[in-house]
Amino acid sequence: MHNPWLALEAGADPDERLSLVRTAHEAFLSTGAVSPRMRRVVAESWQRSMTARVDPDRALPPVSLTDGALEDYRSGHPLAAVVPVVRELLGGLADEGRHLMAITDAAGRLLWVEGNPAVLAEAERMHFVEGALWDERHAGTNAPGTALAVDHAVQIFAAEHYSRPVQPWTCSAAPIHDPVSGAILGAIDVTGGDHLAVPVGLALVQAAARAVEAELGRRAMVGEQRLRRRYLDRVGRHESDTALVDGTGRVLMGGPESRPSLTLELDAARGLAILPDGREAETEPFDGSFIVRWPHAVDRRSGLQLTCLGSTRLVEDGVRVTLSPRQTEILVLLTLDGKGMSPERLRESLYGDRHVAPATLKAEVSHLRRTLHGALSTRRYELTVPIRCDAVEVLDGLRAGDLDRAVAFYQGPLLPESEAPGIVVWRDHLEVALREAVLRARLPGAALAYGGLHPEDLQVHERALKLLGADDPRRGIALARYRTALDD
Repeated sequence: MHNPWLALEAGADPDERLSLVRTAHEAFLSTGAVSPRMRRVVAESWQRSMTARVDPDRALPPVSLTDGALEDYRSGHPLAAVVPVVRELLGGLADEGRHLMAITDAAGRLLWVEGNPAVLAEAERMHFVEGALWDERHAGTNAPGTALAVDHAVQIFAAEHYSRPVQPWTCSAAPIHDPVSGAILGAIDVTGGDHLAVPVGLALVQAAARAVEAELGRRAMVGEQRLRRRYLDRVGRHESDTALVDGTGRVLMGGPESRPSLTLELDAARGLAILPDGREAETEPFDGSFIVRWPHAVDRRSGLQLTCLGSTRLVEDGVRVTLSPRQTEILVLLTLDGKGMSPERLRESLYGDRHVAPATLKAEVSHLRRTLHGALSTRRYELTVPIRCDAVEVLDGLRAGDLDRAVAFYQGPLLPESEAPGIVVWRDHLEVALREAVLRARLPGAALAYGGLHPEDLQVHERALKLLGADDPRRGIALARYRTALDD
């Protein structure tokens, strides 16, 4: 199967492919239609370039940094330390051949561009120079910009470039990731003539990117080991109420809850870290990282009782707790789910297809966590203390076949004012499951109780009349409800 990231299949005729691509490029610029013979990665990049209004004839990427500003930025960039690795792998090849080696930052800005002086002079005419922005938004389809956009190594051949001034060139690029956080740091690119449109060209930059990531990982490990030693010298080896945390919140050492992959939410503005149980801990800057001082654990037993059927109320140890409508929805969804929800799934349950920034949900969850005294985990949202809930009682009653219990707890629709998609689904589920159980059971009390909440439900009143004996004093109630519903 052909590798979709390569420009040419093995044995393909470059001239024939170039003719096809040029025709497709002209047709796209004229009609906006993409030939089915174009690679998907190129077609989608062309569409992004057109949406960004890149001028295919006069697009010269802006040079955003020069001279001292560029030097200062490069010297502080995480990739500065590994430029020698890239030079060792690709520099000699670039110097001797008619192509260039380049390294970008995560925004597509060229930080280092090196190679044959004659080729450098040619590249300068299209602004392929240090400090220039070669992301798709500024330069259109090109290997480093597209590799960063799709987070994958890619080869761009000749007229596959969106901008015509760049079409005499062929390039291969691969993104570079931070080995600790996984974030994109930049990309490695090799740019030259059509002779680079071969599998080895793409494999070369991929291998270089992996070598750079390995070196970054080695340096990070050495740096963390040194940092741990300094931390131990600072706090002592038997200190259990502090933790060493890096700038992303990742716990490197210590803390009573230290475990692999534990990451804390950092609030740098207030100098705090949010612990897994929602409590706040003070942080102290320490050699580019932080020392977190764990607060003493609080032994709490849940006295939380949530009412969400017909009316809404949260009570803790007999005292009513005030929640916003959104916080109530979050609490109900987590309570009914019971197993925890990912941020993405919770956001979808609350907002559906609406575009809502992740920070909005994060803020709502943080407020709820503080209200619950930390009884809500931070990464995968899950309640960490039991909550008594009327909706859960209904579900448990139905699962256990205890219809009287289910009906007793059902006092109306689930959060009737809520339009959150997840709440709507649960609301319908509860109503349908309970109504079907009432209609199938031979329990006149259940039908009568349910009918009191749904005076318009003629079928339920008929069921109650059928089950109630002629001498049952409750029959008059069912008959009156039936006649009222019939008249309506």
